[in-house]
Amino acid sequence: MLSDSEFISGMAQLGVFFPVPTCAKLPNSGNAIPSWPNNLILPRGMNSKLVLCYEVDALLNWPQVHELAGNVLMRIINTHYKLTIPYQFTKVNTSKLGYFATMKGIVDTGDCDVAIASTNLDANRLPQVHFNCPYGTSSPGYLRSALDQNNVTISKPEDINNPNITIVTYGGSFYATYAKNNFPLAKLIGLPSGYSECFTYILEKKAHIMLGDAIDLKTWVKQNANQCPGCDSKAFGDPFNYGSFITNNILQSSAIKLNQVGMLTSLLIAVIMMMLLTFGVLH
Repeated sequence: MLSDSEFISGMAQLGVFFPVPTCAKLPNSGNAIPSWPNNLILPRGMNSKLVLCYEVDALLNWPQVHELAGNVLMRIINTHYKLTIPYQFTKVNTSKLGYFATMKGIVDTGDCDVAIASTNLDANRLPQVHFNCPYGTSSPGYLRSALDQNNVTISKPEDINNPNITIVTYGGSFYATYAKNNFPLAKLIGLPSGYSECFTYILEKKAHIMLGDAIDLKTWVKQNANQCPGCDSKAFGDPFNYGSFITNNILQSSAIKLNQVGMLTSLLIAVIMMMLLTFGVLH
């Protein structure tokens, strides 16, 4: 079995204690994990920077998680090919289109090569982009605000599906879709700016419930106990995998042909897939 000690220990130090998921096949196609290609082709030539991106509103320890994943990815690629490929992290504003639509758009245009952000591998997204092997596991959660605590009881997820309940979450996120599908009677507020504004809604008692990552919500409640007395969070539902993705606009190419802008060559995809498996997954 293979794993990268820097990545595993780094995730633990950042407080990400859910296990790293296994990955024997590619997430959407079910194809076998590709082996190392003989040659490496980069999107804009060998002297250009590889762009790794995540959302500007990443909170708590998530910026460090994203950059840990990216740094380990590039270290392994550079070591294997005996190269020093330059790279940069770019923070992306998602306030106009929401999370997933924004991240998908920038990998499709070529402005971002790898969306290194921790993106949920849900069934609706799998066909739209090329997900790599997931590098983490978490669980959905809900945060109960102090709004109407004396006359509105929410002790389990089923209580949320009520026309008297207002839910706030990150617009365009997995949780916004989950709320629409599972709590259709509740009023949903999807904020495309991100989770920071969602937490403000909780503090200002503008919503009864916030949906998000269970670890994030629990951490926030602990850190804001004085500002949000009576607030509580709970995990619910099935655990899910999260990881990075690249564009579906894959250009089949020989090793000597550079790909077009906005396209990734099959060789680069094979490398990214292999590396995200190696550093983040036991196999």
